[in-house]
Amino acid sequence: MSILKHERIQVPLKQRVARVIKLADLSSTLRRVTLQGEDLQGFGFHPLAPEAHVKLFSCWG
Repeated sequence: MSILKHERIQVPLKQRVARVIKLADLSSTLRRVTLQGEDLQGFGFHPLAPEAHVKLFSCWG
C-alpha cells in the first residue's frame, strides 16, 4: 500500500496565452473549460491537488 505525500509544486507565475477548444456545462453553476496552447507546455496538473487553480482573463481582438 502506497502512502501519498502532500507535495507543493510551484509553477512560475507568468501570463500564458491559450485558446478555448471545448466548453462543457457540468451543472447550472459549473462549467468545464478545456484550453490549448504552446504557453501551457510545462504547466502541470495533479488530480490530487484540489487547491490547484488558474485565473482566466478573456480578451477579444
